[in-house]
Amino acid sequence: MKGKIMLIALLALLSITYSIEVGTIRCGPYMCRSNQSCVNRRCVNPCDAEPCGDNANCDVLRHLPECTCRPLYTGNPYVSCRLIEFDE
Repeated sequence: MKGKIMLIALLALLSITYSIEVGTIRCGPYMCRSNQSCVNRRCVNPCDAEPCGDNANCDVLRHLPECTCRPLYTGNPYVSCRLIEFDE
């Protein structure tokens, strides 16, 4: 009994919510790895959805995709990055 109470307290402390539906567990805050997001009740890599624009890299930061322009490129990484032109 004491073990069950401790488990419930730990889950509440971490703000983890879950529910069982047709044999699956719904993901909630902190249930996915730091490089994943909870999408449609599944932990997935948010970069797999290709949220970044052309010539941009995607990294996951705090469960969210973060886009940055590749080296030597500039622009809005969520839309498109273009090669920096250097004066000769």
